[in-house]
Amino acid sequence: MMKAEGRFGKGGSIINMSSVVSQVGLLGHSFYGASKGAIASFSRHTAVEFASLGYGVRVNSVHPGVIATVMGDRSLQGFVDAGMAGSIEEVVAILEQQAIPLGRRGSAEDVANAALYLACDASSYVTGIELTVDGGYTAM
Repeated sequence: MMKAEGRFGKGGSIINMSSVVSQVGLLGHSFYGASKGAIASFSRHTAVEFASLGYGVRVNSVHPGVIATVMGDRSLQGFVDAGMAGSIEEVVAILEQQAIPLGRRGSAEDVANAALYLACDASSYVTGIELTVDGGYTAM
């Protein structure tokens, strides 16, 4: 239905949600990281396939880093459970001071803005990318 010659007639944009855990190893996240890596790979392959077939449908993936959400806090709890920190707040302080160059966790709005860019015409020549939204975490 999204194909340029399909019902809607102008192509489209598919945005798959992955994670920086697909790009870096993280304690206690092997299965999660593998599943997110599969999403990234699927997105690249589908982007090439759809472009090669002339569908006019772009496919990209968004890779959030440490985001201030309930799910994000659950993930950080693993460091507390492993005895690496005394509390989630301590984990956050360490990350913000030592591991995230921008010095803060991201917000759901940060991730939504990245997806909005990929969804709009401003990214009409963008397909097959992994858009990392992590405050510089994976750059270190």
